[in-house]
Amino acid sequence: MKRGISFVIPNEYGSFLGEILEPFDITAFNWYIGGEESYYVDDGTLGEPLFPGEINGMDGVLLKGILENNKYYVIFANLKAYPKEKNVIDIQKYEGLLNSDCQLVSGDTNIGALRSP
Repeated sequence: MKRGISFVIPNEYGSFLGEILEPFDITAFNWYIGGEESYYVDDGTLGEPLFPGEINGMDGVLLKGILENNKYYVIFANLKAYPKEKNVIDIQKYEGLLNSDCQLVSGDTNIGALRSP
């Protein structure tokens, strides 16, 4: 059984995560970011990592700025959205999603889901 939506993005530099998440109010959440491989584009070449390691609770305003105002190259991204007043954790399985406050999972093929209200 599949849960969620899949996206295929071009194998090129861009702001694709920002475009995919545009309909979702990124700023309304705190985010777990981990296990990703994505890089800023600097003078037409790969630069520093987009996220330098696991981040537990990045403010959505900061994430929105990173994703929408930069060019980057995404190999894999693991983003999870939590309401601002809730605990941000890394969940590993679909059952964990069901028992958490997580509202969106991006890039984790073991979970891949958007919670419906």
